[in-house]
Amino acid sequence: MLLARQAPRVASSSSALLSWCWRGRPRVGGNAAAASAPRPPAVAPAQPAERAFTTRDYPQEPRVGVGVVVFRRRTSPSPEILLIRRAKAPCKGEWCFAGGSLELGETVAQCAAREVAEETGVRLVGAAGAAAIANLSDAARSDPDLGVGRDADGDAQLDRPVPFAVVDSIVYDDGGDAGADGGGGGGGGSGGGSGDGAAKPKRRQPQFHFAIVEVAAVAEDGDAPLAPSDDADDARWFALDELRALDGLTRGCAALAEQAARRFRVREG
Repeated sequence: MLLARQAPRVASSSSALLSWCWRGRPRVGGNAAAASAPRPPAVAPAQPAERAFTTRDYPQEPRVGVGVVVFRRRTSPSPEILLIRRAKAPCKGEWCFAGGSLELGETVAQCAAREVAEETGVRLVGAAGAAAIANLSDAARSDPDLGVGRDADGDAQLDRPVPFAVVDSIVYDDGGDAGADGGGGGGGGSGGGSGDGAAKPKRRQPQFHFAIVEVAAVAEDGDAPLAPSDDADDARWFALDELRALDGLTRGCAALAEQAARRFRVREG
């Protein structure tokens, strides 16, 4: 829920203001002390309520992200996956899927196409169709299979970006409480017991919190040059079979890529 900041209230009533005004005015025949009486305090005009928007780090609520498993070819005996090396936190310096935050009024497929283009320069198959779907009525968009072509076996043909999984991404800061996120065997903190006078460790806080919709897609031109930009300082094609041995790969990416390849039958033979 977005929080609204309350407008400041006027601290004094109209009668109080009149009293201030009267005391501050010099009387006829009065002395200098009366003329130098204090003036009423300035009252700031009421400001319209402001909405506090969620930020990337230390958010007030979880954000929705989109990660895109981009295949170089629709089918291949040795599928290749597009990965970027992140230039920013979270996971700075790690290899992962292109993607980013879902924007207000944007569909998941639109976000997938936009983020991949911004971070790698690659256009996705069906990106134009995804934009057209966004302009349909709410009732028409409610069909989960809208615009998704099917082959004879009922499998999605990836003629546009298709969501296939949702994962949690919660990154805690280094506040010092090792058990705050449920890890480390419980108990929290490190070392032995401490006296009553010892400072207690600061509780860890979620620095980043995303619910990430994973989307499968195919590059419109798998041979087009890559142009890393925005949140990416590098972008490359990697063989699916090499992902598990890739140094610096973000946890879970290999399993998600394999899941997408199986579900959409990307591997030939």
